[in-house]
Amino acid sequence: MERDLNYILIGLFVILLCILLIISILWLSSIKYKQEYKYYKIRFKESVSGLSIGSPVKYKGIKIGSVDKLYIDKDDPNIINVIVKIEKDVPIKVDARASLAYQGITGLAHIEIKGGSRTSKDLESIGNGKYPEIKTEPSIITRLDTTLTILSNQAQHLVSNLNYLLSKNNINKLMETIDNINKIIKTIANRDEDISKTIISIKYASSNLPKLILSTNENIEKISNNINKILYKVNIDEENLNNLIKSKINLLSSSSNDSIKELKLSLVQLQNVLKKLDSFIESIEDRPSKLLLDNMLVKPGPGE
Repeated sequence: MERDLNYILIGLFVILLCILLIISILWLSSIKYKQEYKYYKIRFKESVSGLSIGSPVKYKGIKIGSVDKLYIDKDDPNIINVIVKIEKDVPIKVDARASLAYQGITGLAHIEIKGGSRTSKDLESIGNGKYPEIKTEPSIITRLDTTLTILSNQAQHLVSNLNYLLSKNNINKLMETIDNINKIIKTIANRDEDISKTIISIKYASSNLPKLILSTNENIEKISNNINKILYKVNIDEENLNNLIKSKINLLSSSSNDSIKELKLSLVQLQNVLKKLDSFIESIEDRPSKLLLDNMLVKPGPGE
């Protein structure tokens, strides 16, 4: 009898314990389901390997939600749409950015949300049942992959340039250039004495150049003065000659016609000569150095 009583007590205890366990589960479940969430959409253009439904969503390391859905965009297969649910009380700002983050070496991924200034507006849904979209930024792995790709391309370009620079043809041209430079240096070294003499001559000529210019100017002035005297005398003689011609014309006006014609022809020729002499005198008056410079010109040789 006592043994049956013990079995009954044990059974009642087990039943009571099960009832308490069920009540606890229901209570905890009710608390969990009372938590309200807001849903957001995130569009990733990179691989979401390691991310799955239920993966955590964190804000600066604190879990604020989880991944609710993953699917490929119908319009662009390169884009992965991720629907996340985030606690309603957590403010998600317009300037917030989402990126993929990985936990250690396990390869498990989660979504990390960063940014969001205090003065920015809260991110709200567009309407028509569409979720508000959180903008993304490349993950560390994507940035590292992009950087490594750029470095690899630059390294390949550098190697190709080095191969071209160190090609056999370019090396031969470089050696030829070095040989030509050595020849030029040897030629300059062999003609060092001639170069020194030339430099000394140039220095001597440059030192005497002011004296030469001064003496040339003095000679030009003397020639100019002499030409002026000659021109003065030529002008006087020309006037006397013109007066003489006029007197002779008047004297011979009564002579025979043939003699007058010959004399007039001679006088015309003489007047032409006088005109040429006048033009020459005028050119010398304008430029007295012409007489000296024209005499200094070197006459061209045969065949020049």
